[in-house]
Amino acid sequence: MDPKKYFTFLTKRNAIVAFIALASAFWICGIATALMVGGDTQPSAQLAQAGITQIVITQNLAAPTYTPYPTYTPLSAPERETILVTATSPPDFSILHSFEGSGKGTTDLFSLPTGIIRVKWEYIGESNFAFSLKRLDNEAEEMLENAIGSTSGQYIMNVGASDQYLFDFLFADGNWKVTVEYRP
Repeated sequence: MDPKKYFTFLTKRNAIVAFIALASAFWICGIATALMVGGDTQPSAQLAQAGITQIVITQNLAAPTYTPYPTYTPLSAPERETILVTATSPPDFSILHSFEGSGKGTTDLFSLPTGIIRVKWEYIGESNFAFSLKRLDNEAEEMLENAIGSTSGQYIMNVGASDQYLFDFLFADGNWKVTVEYRP
């Protein structure tokens, strides 16, 4: 068979099958619609002849009842409650020791009480400035600053046991001032 003729045959055949299926669907829907809206019973005989079981659908068409929306009732505002808070500011730092100088060297020995210690410094110069805090009993050393040029800063520490300390200025060519402050 010629492929063009075969394709034409299939196309016509598929179109006829589709038409029959579509027509059957419309016919069945029409009968079902007539039954749903209470049409005559004559389509039932047609359904029986076609081998389709009759389907009976009932629908309650009672009038809807009106339910009003609930009314809005605002919530009562909570009662205000006054809470008094007393705050005390922590005690301020008090100056224990103050050292001023220029160039390299060490300060005199000094002791520190138990509590919070703040070391503040200021340096005016152009070269490297480095100094540390040395504790003499265990030879501990804490580098507090190592900078080039003028600088200032602070270091806060907690001291447990009192001992002898000193500042060691490793590098300095300008003027420096170091203050040791205490807060219990």
